[in-house]
Formats: sequence, structure tokens, C-alpha cells
Amino acid sequence: LNEIQRNFRELLVNHPSVGYAFMYTLEQKNVHRLFSKASFTPLTYDEFLKLPVYQEVIKRDGLPIWLGPYEYTELTSNEPVFTLIRVVKDIDTLKNKGILLVQIRTSDLEAIFRYLRYKQEHTKYMIVNKEGLILYDSNGQLANRPVSELMSNIDLSERNMVQRGTFDNVESVVSSISFGNYEQWRLVAVTPREVI
Repeated sequence: LNEIQRNFRELLVNHPSVGYAFMYTLEQKNVHRLFSKASFTPLTYDEFLKLPVYQEVIKRDGLPIWLGPYEYTELTSNEPVFTLIRVVKDIDTLKNKGILLVQIRTSDLEAIFRYLRYKQEHTKYMIVNKEGLILYDSNGQLANRPVSELMSNIDLSERNMVQRGTFDNVESVVSSISFGNYEQWRLVAVTPREVI
């Protein structure tokens, strides 16, 4: 166990995108910090139990849930970070031991979108949740805004969508695609019609 924890900590220390990792232990009912690069104070165990995401995590029984920036600020703060949450099981008994949270900074995403901006400089890319909140914006200008403020008739209910319309007062073509089996988020690309 000590070797596993040491290897896990080394992985976290060496990865520049990881901000923190901690676990809510179910038996001791407390918070166990595994790693922290930032001054972040997690919610208490009792406060965490009151959040709707707690029931979702338990229901998924070990499958991860991703939280985007601005979705559960009481749990992840107002930082532009993505948070992975999942149940941790005892390797021998498969009983739930705790709930692991790992905070990931957007630096890796920025590297990907930097390349796309270079190749397609006029296209904006966004990660949008199912409620229409912009979690990440490749230009860094639209995050934490409802996409409906920028385009009133946008329909994100389809897995894949392409439509024409006015986006942020510019005639554009907007396309959206879901993240594989993760139905909570969409990748949205917006290109001005005159560029096309």
C-alpha cells in the first residue's frame, strides 16, 4: 500500500496539470489529502454528503464523473479546473472505501486548442455542458457564460449537430459533437460564415 501511494504521489507531483488529489474516506468519514500543489481547502465530509454529485458518484460504482469549471464551485472552487470524482474500492473485497477527487488544470487542453487555433484561426472551440454553460473556451473569453446568450436558437440535445445562425452577433456555422459515451458535455465549434 505504501508503495502504491508513493507511486501515485510521484505521478501527481510530476504531472504539471494536477492541482490536488484527496479522498473522502467512508469508514473514518474524513478528508485524506493525497497531494496538493495549491492552497485549496476541500469541503468537510458532511458537507460533501449533502451535494447531489455524491449520490451520482455512489450510483456509478467506480466509474468516473467529470466536473467542469463552474459546475460545482462549492466543491472545486471558482478556478478553471476539471475535476475527476470516482469511488475507490478495496482491492480484495470490492467494498467502497472512499471517494477520490483529482483536480486537473486546463493546461493540457490549452495545448490541444493552441494547435487547432493555429490550423483554423477563425474557429472558436468550446466545451459546453448539457445545461448550456460554457466550461472551456479556446479563446478564453466566453467561459462561465450560457451559450444561449450568444446564440438563442442553439440545440445541444442531439449527439451531433450542425446549424447556421448568428453567434455573438456574427453569421456563423455552429457544430456540436458529444464526448463519446459521456453525454454530459459537448464540443462546440463556431466558424464565421464568411470564412467558410
